[in-house]
Amino acid sequence: MAQNLDLIVTVASPATRAVKERTTRIPIVFVDVGDPVAYGFIPSLAHPGGNMTGMSMQLSEIGVKGIQYMKEILPRATKLVVLGNQKNPGNPSMLTSVVGAASPLGFETKYHEVVSGDVMGTLTAVLQDQPDVLFVIPDTFLYTRRRQIIDFTQTNRIAALYGLKEYVQEGGLIALGPNREEAFRRAAEIVDKILKGANPADIPVEQPTKFELLINLKTAKALGLVVPDHLIMTADEVIE
Repeated sequence: MAQNLDLIVTVASPATRAVKERTTRIPIVFVDVGDPVAYGFIPSLAHPGGNMTGMSMQLSEIGVKGIQYMKEILPRATKLVVLGNQKNPGNPSMLTSVVGAASPLGFETKYHEVVSGDVMGTLTAVLQDQPDVLFVIPDTFLYTRRRQIIDFTQTNRIAALYGLKEYVQEGGLIALGPNREEAFRRAAEIVDKILKGANPADIPVEQPTKFELLINLKTAKALGLVVPDHLIMTADEVIE
């Protein structure tokens, strides 16, 4: 890596990890990283220390609010399955927040983890639990396999919640997640501060303040579901 760089911007956890392993001197601003503390990038959001700072995507908010939305759409649902990628160290904290939100709503939660990239094998195991709702933890690897996941939910008529809007734009039911455009704008402001002399160690990692709700009514109709009007009115994007 060239050592005469003034700053590096990384997108998502794999790229951030790769760059972190190459330099402890060049300032790094990361964006689209779910839990930078769980990943070991920084010791805390308030005091990142070192040469890294940026935007955390605050994924726990997705699970908590998203599960509430799903209960409104399927009030009789009791079986929730959470799908994660084994290599994502942020899964435990996400799972804790999801279970905390799901239990009071009457959900029994089971967790299935994709091991060695075997998405279809894991989905086959998911099907054995006959879930009413599937929640896919936002993850770079699972995102690249989103077509498989969406096709699985459509074929098996499973209502699914996602944390990235592309899932819904490609046929998923509901997505709730941070507004990534806003996150990139905020990251640009952090870059500006550092280039003007600020120390990344002293810049707290920010969390998103804007979240987007996307609903695919075409998918809802195919699943025989009725989405409450107030959710449709609340949604940032509705696909019909």
